[in-house]
Order: sequence, then C-alpha cells, then structure tokens
Amino acid sequence: MIKATILLSLVAVAGCVTPEATGPLPEAKQVKTISIKFDHPKLDDVEFDATAEDWEAIRSHLLPAEIDPKPALWEWVASVKIVTKGGQPFSLELYTPSSGPSAFSSGKKSDERLYYRGGNTAAMVRAVTAAYEKSKHEK
Repeated sequence: MIKATILLSLVAVAGCVTPEATGPLPEAKQVKTISIKFDHPKLDDVEFDATAEDWEAIRSHLLPAEIDPKPALWEWVASVKIVTKGGQPFSLELYTPSSGPSAFSSGKKSDERLYYRGGNTAAMVRAVTAAYEKSKHEK
C-alpha cells in the first residue's frame, strides 16, 4: 500500500510540470515558431522569424529574472511572439532600461503580463540583432 501511494504521488507531481514551471520564459526545446518585431538601432522597425537557437541566445541574456513589482516606463526594443510545440501562444516584450539588468514583460496574453528584471541588456540587444542578421541570410 505504501508503494502504491508513493507511485501515485510521483505521477501526480510529474503531471503538474508545465512550461510555466520552467520559469517566466519557455525553453528553446518548447518552441515551435518565433516571430520578432525589433526596433533596430540603424533601421526602422524590422520583423523577422527566428529559430529556437536564436531564442536560446536571447533568453540566456534575460535570465535569471525576478518579478519587478513596480516596473518603470522602459524603452521598448522588441516584441517576441512564440507558439509552443503544444500550440500555446506566448508573447514577450523586451525593454532597454537606462540602468540595471534587462527588463521584459511576458505572458500568454497581454492582460496576463508580468514584468521582470534580469540578465544583461546590451547582450540581449546584441543577440536580437544577431538573430535579425542571421534571418536575412536564411531567406
């Protein structure tokens, strides 16, 4: 009886693991498609499709992140629209604060958005720029 209880408990806990359990951002292995609208520093806004590899590079410069309970009015740098392999939409806005770590807001829907601070702003912008440059050569 004890073994059955432990087994059922493990199954119940394993069943609770969702993409949200991995933190505020989906992992690259969870991503099906990614489109990015980017305020390129030298061009007008550009839109492009990115790869999971690009996303992993961008994501790495946003983490670790903590919820910012009082977000400031940060300068917008990019919108990221993700569809997970499970078909779930996920949206993300990237910002460039004047100081401190990167800033972003994320959630499945814009009205469910939470604001975060973490990672490195300059490195995040370089990663988005690199993803854009790479996308130009893949067309």
